[in-house]
Amino acid sequence: HLHNFVCKWGLTLKSKTVINYSLMSRYLYAIDVVSWFGAIVLAGAARYDFKISPATLGHLAIFALLAIAVHTLVAVAFKLYRHRSKVATFEELQTLLWSSVVTGVALTLLLLAFGNMWQVPRATALVATPLFVFFAGASRSVIRRSQTPGKINTDKKGAIIYGAGAIANALVPQLTN
Repeated sequence: HLHNFVCKWGLTLKSKTVINYSLMSRYLYAIDVVSWFGAIVLAGAARYDFKISPATLGHLAIFALLAIAVHTLVAVAFKLYRHRSKVATFEELQTLLWSSVVTGVALTLLLLAFGNMWQVPRATALVATPLFVFFAGASRSVIRRSQTPGKINTDKKGAIIYGAGAIANALVPQLTN
C-alpha cells in the first residue's frame, strides 16, 4: 500500500499528486530551504550582534528546520512548486510572497507561544521572513535571467494593431512574451 502514497512522480494522497517533483521544482525547493535556513540564522545572529554561541546556533538551526517544515506545508497548499507560472514572473513571486507571509505569521505565533522554551528570540521570524523573500526572489530572478537569452532577436518584424482598443491591451503582452 506504500505505492498508494508514493509514486515515481512524487508524494500522492488519495491518488492526487501533492508535490510535483520535476527537476526545476526540486531546484527551487532546495533554494527555498537554503534561503529559510540562512534567513533564520542571519536574523538570530543579528539579534546577538553576530556573537553567537554554538548552543544558540543549534537552537536556531532546529527552529530553521521547523520553519522549513511549515514552509513546505504552506507551499504545497499554495501550489508554489507546481509550475503554474514561469520562474520569477509576477505571478510566481506573488505566490512566493503570500506563502512566505503565511509561513512568517505561523512561525511568529509559534515563537510567541514557545520562544522562551526553545531559546529562540521572538522577533526572529519577523526579521527572517523578509530576508527569505529577498533571498528566494533574487535566486529566482537569477534563474530566470540565466534561462532567457540576452540577445535581441532581429528576425522579428514590427506590427501595428490599429483600432483594437481594450483587446489590444490584452493581446500585445501575449505577443511580446
